[in-house]
Amino acid sequence: MKVRLAIGLSTSALALTALSAMPASAAAYSLDTVSARMMSTSQASSLGIAGNHVRDFQVLTGTKESPDDFWLCDLAGGKQVEVEGSSTVYVVAYASAKSRIETVADQELYSFATENDARKAMKEIRKAATTCSGTFTIDDEGLTLRQKLSNGRGTAPNGAGFTWIKSSASASGSGGALAEHEYNTFRRVGSFVQVVSVEIAGPNAPKLTSSQIKGVDDLTGTLGANWGW
Repeated sequence: MKVRLAIGLSTSALALTALSAMPASAAAYSLDTVSARMMSTSQASSLGIAGNHVRDFQVLTGTKESPDDFWLCDLAGGKQVEVEGSSTVYVVAYASAKSRIETVADQELYSFATENDARKAMKEIRKAATTCSGTFTIDDEGLTLRQKLSNGRGTAPNGAGFTWIKSSASASGSGGALAEHEYNTFRRVGSFVQVVSVEIAGPNAPKLTSSQIKGVDDLTGTLGANWGW
């Protein structure tokens, strides 16, 4: 799920692990249980979320189409790179702000009908992620937009493999400068695809630290511990 800045930049977020013991559908659990077992406050704090923060938990459902497609990145010209999601999506997001700089950390759990459906989605994500690469600069009516995208494959400390996408975007003009930096990981286990992300945005927002990026990578492989997987 994306949170959009007024200048048209983007934000997002989640991660997963050994889901083999998880029922075929997360619906087998009560919503209170699902909410409690997703990203915790302490885990969010490891990604830069302050003690004074907002937490939001949502369940999105659709009948004929996904209520929330996977967002991978925005390309030059405003083109969004997306992959079709599942009919049910569980989302937990944390947000905190300091000196007009907002930090967001979230976890999204896409629950597919079958493991094969999740495999297809993850295959499309890996393929589409390769287009999230390069540096773009656009000058539009006194506003200069710059964006840098990169992607790759990673391995969490517990050996879990995942796909990652990193983006940095800025907009500068006579009124000042805005910046947004985001890092997302995507991982499939069983009939689920999980996304974990951290994003920082605001006037002259600093780049994500190596500690925040490592934190997302670590959670990509350990969030399942919340379920006893």
